[in-house]
Amino acid sequence: YNLCRDRIVVRELDQIRVKGKNEAVRIYELIGKTDLSLSDNRKRFLDLYQAGRNAYIKRDFHQALKYFTDALEIQPNDRPVKTHINRAKNYCDHPPDDSWDGVYTMTTK
Repeated sequence: YNLCRDRIVVRELDQIRVKGKNEAVRIYELIGKTDLSLSDNRKRFLDLYQAGRNAYIKRDFHQALKYFTDALEIQPNDRPVKTHINRAKNYCDHPPDDSWDGVYTMTTK
């Protein structure tokens, strides 16, 4: 991604740590080239999703849930949004410990 970031638009889907590894990996969805014209609806969706990710990383899970829920209204079948809604709900009820770094650690390979 870093080699072509000035030519493409992406959505960061997640930051994960695979089982048995310490280093986190960022996962992106390719949206298109930077000259791609996005609809207002798509722009709004991407903005809400990114705001949700930002709130999620900052441990503001209630706010993240609001952003992700608003994004889901625009794109009801978006799996990354649904995944983040489930995680945010879980963290609202069971906050992660102080060592949590915003990375999702996979427990299976």
